Amino acid sequence: MVYFESNEYLELGDVDVNDILLVIAGQVSESLKALNLKEPKRLQSLFKGVYDLLQTEIDITGVSFSVQGLGEVKGNNEGEFSVKMGIAEISALAQARPQLRKKLKDYLEPRTSATIDAINQEIIEPGIEKLKFNGKKGLVVIVDNLDRIERNQTTWGQSQSEYLFLERGEQLRRLKCHLLYTFPLALMFSNNYELLTQRLLTTPNVLPMVTIKHRDGTQCEEGLALLRQMVLARAFPDLSEQERLDQITEVFENPVTLDRLCLASGGHI
Repeated sequence: MVYFESNEYLELGDVDVNDILLVIAGQVSESLKALNLKEPKRLQSLFKGVYDLLQTEIDITGVSFSVQGLGEVKGNNEGEFSVKMGIAEISALAQARPQLRKKLKDYLEPRTSATIDAINQEIIEPGIEKLKFNGKKGLVVIVDNLDRIERNQTTWGQSQSEYLFLERGEQLRRLKCHLLYTFPLALMFSNNYELLTQRLLTTPNVLPMVTIKHRDGTQCEEGLALLRQMVLARAFPDLSEQERLDQITEVFENPVTLDRLCLASGGHI
């Protein structure tokens, strides 16, 4: 499983489909690095094109920098480049230069389909093959916090979330692994809900908060027990439920502190 919070790698006020796809590729590459996958040659070619584009805008010879959705690109004195781990961490260089950001988008947009094919064929498919060889069932990618996309509108009047999940939803689901995206709850109640299910080929699920108090104000012990296990599973994923409870004081001063954390969360996962 590959889990990451999109707001750690993307500027959610100006996120595009290529940003999401390439960040997924970068996180999957990083998670599967122990499998020693081959270098993604087609993606390397994409990076070379980005390097050439940026080189025309600013002098990046011999400079290491990062670009949203693409990772760390390093130019040397011979004008060559390298990409750390195929696709590495994301930063805001292009975000700080609006004109550069636009040119980068214009470069990547017509190459979206080819980029998806390259990610599938050079990273995801060989990664899944090796995972199954090692006894795993496959690959799950969870892209969290896309529900926090800002309510900016595109130049033609759509919200950013409508653009991503309605107009570009077909492309977001083309990566050949199990995918979980979060998106704003408002889309569930929009007039385009049926179109959303068609684009994603699934019926979206609403994830409720865990009940920690009943309507009369009394604590819901069942919900609290689940939240305790959720917290402790982060620290002790390989232990049984009772064994995790026995290890509470390895993480918290006492069980009361853990319960206070669970109650303060409001039951929010």
